[in-house]
Amino acid sequence: MVIIENINSLKNSIQDSIFLKLIIMISALIYPTIFVLGFNGILNMEILNPMLLMWIGFYTSIILIYFVGISLINILIVLINVFIILFLMFVSMMGGSGVPWALIIKMILPIIPFSWIISLF
Repeated sequence: MVIIENINSLKNSIQDSIFLKLIIMISALIYPTIFVLGFNGILNMEILNPMLLMWIGFYTSIILIYFVGISLINILIVLINVFIILFLMFVSMMGGSGVPWALIIKMILPIIPFSWIISLF
């Protein structure tokens, strides 16, 4: 119960502070920035591969909606993340039908190495 109370107090303090809201909104734009810079060849895809960094878009979207709340700009930021994730899932279908499932597992559990996950499929 103490954890739930601490999370609720954190949520209230974030919703009261415009600065913290702005920080969370900017952090939710990190994944689309990595994707655009990598897609245009500005960023090195070997170091910051958008396929393996899908967890950033996933978790920052959840944090944005839960802690900041639902507004038009937040929904737009979440939709940008969702469209990029769905695009990469569609592209990963070229690797077979098991790759999107492996990416979903990697997105939810980013600690597990991708080579372990892909060996399951």
